[in-house]
Amino acid sequence: MKVPSFLIIAILLIALVVIVTSQQPTSSGSCSNLLTCGQCISSKDCQWCSKDGYKSFRCAKIGEHRDCSNEIKVPGSPEINFIQNDELAQTTGSDERDLTLVKPQQVKIDKLTPNQPANFHIKFKQAVDYPVDLYYLMDLSYTMKDDKEVLVKVSQQLADEMKGITSNFRLGFGSFVDKVILPYTSTTPEKYEMST
Repeated sequence: MKVPSFLIIAILLIALVVIVTSQQPTSSGSCSNLLTCGQCISSKDCQWCSKDGYKSFRCAKIGEHRDCSNEIKVPGSPEINFIQNDELAQTTGSDERDLTLVKPQQVKIDKLTPNQPANFHIKFKQAVDYPVDLYYLMDLSYTMKDDKEVLVKVSQQLADEMKGITSNFRLGFGSFVDKVILPYTSTTPEKYEMST
């Protein structure tokens, strides 16, 4: 007897819905279905009893646990502590290492539970005349000939554009040529003759 394909699809869809809903944290009405502390305290209005030998459901609505007074874990609000929260510095200065461009610089978050956000504001400033070092390392083998010509053409334009961003700009160029042996280059006679 052949089972109709629509019946198989319907059964699979029902099974998928059951699996997905059983893995998601539920509302406060069904805390007892949650089996782990993480699932429990990430659900609204649920609390977890961590007492050894506790006989009832470990996850229950807040206030419904009996005989579990000092060992209850309740979802709490995250505590945000700013360890280092220096004011933003002026964006110009002689010593770039002393610039504070991001505020806060260090944050510690306690009591963070799953599915609960911890919100805080971050401020930043872009430094003026922040130092930029740009170094081009160029392969001068024959296969890079066209790229070298492009770099020569745009190097002055690049320097001019960077001067518009910062006056503390250094541009450097370096070069190398791969060894004429495998696997660094092709050793076919035609390629070797073109590069010499």
